[in-house]
Amino acid sequence: MIIVDEVRTRAEFASLSTEWGRLLARLPDGSPFDAPAWYGCCLDAEPDRRLALLAARRDGTLVAVAPWWESRPRIRGMDARGIGFITNRETPRARLVVDPAEREAAVTAIVRHALGAWRGRWDVLSLAPWPSDAEDLAALRSAAPSLGIRVAERRAAIVPAIVIQGSWDEFLATKSYLFRKSRRGIVNRMSRVADVAVERIRVSPGPSLLDDLARVSRLGWKHRDGVSLAAREDSLRFFAGLNEAASREGWLDVWVLRIGDTLAAFEYDLEKNGVIDALRAEYDEAHDKISPGAYLEFFILKSAFDEGRRLYSCGPGLDEYKLRWASEERENVAIRIYGATPLGRWLEFVEEVAVPALRSLRDAFARPVATAGTPVYEKSTEGPAPADPDGPR
Repeated sequence: MIIVDEVRTRAEFASLSTEWGRLLARLPDGSPFDAPAWYGCCLDAEPDRRLALLAARRDGTLVAVAPWWESRPRIRGMDARGIGFITNRETPRARLVVDPAEREAAVTAIVRHALGAWRGRWDVLSLAPWPSDAEDLAALRSAAPSLGIRVAERRAAIVPAIVIQGSWDEFLATKSYLFRKSRRGIVNRMSRVADVAVERIRVSPGPSLLDDLARVSRLGWKHRDGVSLAAREDSLRFFAGLNEAASREGWLDVWVLRIGDTLAAFEYDLEKNGVIDALRAEYDEAHDKISPGAYLEFFILKSAFDEGRRLYSCGPGLDEYKLRWASEERENVAIRIYGATPLGRWLEFVEEVAVPALRSLRDAFARPVATAGTPVYEKSTEGPAPADPDGPR
């Protein structure tokens, strides 16, 4: 029998780390985003957030963790009581951490606990960004009918990725002539700049690393838009913790481009088991004409092929610079399970019944009536595809 316990305090979370590490060792596809060190950084960045983490054990052995905390989502103008994955702006994906041998039973036990022991305490269980092909999500979908729940699912993000196979030259040959020409131009421009150096940081040198990254971050367009690494205090707290945790765990993979004594660009990656996850890439706009970010990107990807990595995940979002490199696209979804509360039931009706019905009605009226010999054109919600300045992929 699987027993589910609640973890509500930071001290209880810290005491779980050793067991959690043993559980991770049984996962063939474990990543940094499954580890207590990652979640600890998220918690440290937002110390006022309340934990709602569940630990499932069989015969005293930890077989699953639901890394959740409480939230206050605003849905249709209403403040709901929510439970969701422990995430922050840097989280590329999240899931339940489950022993493969116990997947179906553990997932069922965790959700049954949330539905039963926590009944009336939450309006919506909102879980994102969950990889659509994750096996723990498949177990949840399968268990839903027996649990008497509706698992509402929507796309959260597309994640471009590069599958690393063959040589770098073979990979480049799959790209268009214009794309290859533009990359050569970037490399050639940088070769004419004096005193250029690329440095890779796998062990944190302490607070000086964050100081350097934040200095560059404040000089780029992302800072003006309020989305840079240095734009928010909680982001700075998160990276301060992550620098040390990732260094300790062996995940840290930060690349910096220096021109003389000046740091001109950086990319902040995590790497484990041959999978590289790009979290941040920023540059100093004073060097915009020589494309320091694009040059560093080229250098990093070539190194990934030369070192025989398996996958480079570009991070969520269909940014043009990601799509030009990507060889495949993966999907994250947002899952909602509505609680047995008046607000939960109302939100389920509005979101899953009323709104879809109204959309169908709108689409029906947006479709013109056909006359004999006249084709029917359905309303499209998609605009024209953006132009690719580097030519076709």
